[in-house]
Amino acid sequence: MIFLIENKIVHPGGLTRTLLDDLNDVNDNFGFENPEEMIKEAVKDAVRGNGRTWKFVYNKLNMWRKQGIKNVYEAQFKSQKQQTKKPFYPKQQVRQVPSWINNGQQQPDPPQQQSSIDAEKEKAELLEFIQQNSKRRHS
Repeated sequence: MIFLIENKIVHPGGLTRTLLDDLNDVNDNFGFENPEEMIKEAVKDAVRGNGRTWKFVYNKLNMWRKQGIKNVYEAQFKSQKQQTKKPFYPKQQVRQVPSWINNGQQQPDPPQQQSSIDAEKEKAELLEFIQQNSKRRHS
């Protein structure tokens, strides 16, 4: 209990019924070879990660229980193993270089210019159609 106070996980006089129940639960039901040492290891981990709460410590102990970790050496091994995992980096997109760049050719006209020419042509055709139809109506 002093270790919890020294590491500011629990404040002096902060021994509550719930905390006692949790400590007894860890001691009696988690299956650790040395529950006191496991609690100390979880507190060290909490202090390193700036998670100075009993909830953080208890969750760490519960995670170790679920993983079947029984002693401090297994917990340290698991922690080191997780730290040495390669980080996941998403695949970079590969962009294809247009062939005209490598051949030293001039860049082709952008599609926008072509579409504006098509739009002008379509506009002229539409105006001509409207003019022809309006002449027929008036005739």
